[in-house]
Amino acid sequence: MAQFASLLPRRSGLERPSISMELIRVIEMTTFRRFDDADWRDAEPAQRRERTLDAIRRLLLQVSRTRPLLLVFEDLHWVDGPTQDVLDRLIEVLPAARILVLVTYRPEFRHPWTLKDCYAELRLDPLPRESAEAMLETLLGADSSLARLKATLLERTEGNPFFLEECVRTLVASNVLGGERGRCRLIVEFTRIEVPETVHAVLAARIDLLAPTEKRLLQTASVIGRQVPMPLLQTIAELPEDILEKSLVRLQAAGFLVETGADSDDGIHHFGTFDKTTVADHRLVHPRLQDLGGG
Repeated sequence: MAQFASLLPRRSGLERPSISMELIRVIEMTTFRRFDDADWRDAEPAQRRERTLDAIRRLLLQVSRTRPLLLVFEDLHWVDGPTQDVLDRLIEVLPAARILVLVTYRPEFRHPWTLKDCYAELRLDPLPRESAEAMLETLLGADSSLARLKATLLERTEGNPFFLEECVRTLVASNVLGGERGRCRLIVEFTRIEVPETVHAVLAARIDLLAPTEKRLLQTASVIGRQVPMPLLQTIAELPEDILEKSLVRLQAAGFLVETGADSDDGIHHFGTFDKTTVADHRLVHPRLQDLGGG
């Protein structure tokens, strides 16, 4: 629930390792009483979770009483469990609050809000030709060597901005394009260029360009699942800690892994895999995954 941290005022001079200072402040603000350490310490995990969710909901409602509140959640298809729970609780009270919740997600994401009166969906259709051309101009620039390539990309991607951007990333990674964003140039003959036919094909091409260690790590994470506990990934990957950390940084920078949250009690980090069906190869994952109950 790190997304909410910026909303919560900090309070100095308190040391309670079992609970974040932000949460203490939320509980005190929304219940109008001092936080009781013993009460929290003696509570069952389920009770702590309920109180946390209720405290965050109360805080957001309280803020909305003084001014309208806009909450934006991007890439909800990678949402972690606690954030999903907060959203579900908040949406139940939206009709009576001055809160607008704006979320973005891919079509495959499923949620229980469709029948809510307060819910409206805006589908983002493919870009019209002129907008796709403008996007390519921003990504590639106006070098004359790019004319035939741009026309091919526009035809192949049919205005899908994600597909378009991934094609450009692949062409850069495979040294077809040189230069920098907005100032690219073609460095191979156009007739030697192969533009992938589908989104899956372009993702597969990008994955093939990864270093062997990073490719195997990505495949391992994808087989474990959409939410990947860091200790489990460390055990299955069997990589030295420094190499694992560097590989994760590179995979995140390339957009293949997204760090979606951290558990405040045990320090577990979760990574939302970029495209499980594209990268997963169960044959390449260490058999101990089954022994550990990871898959």
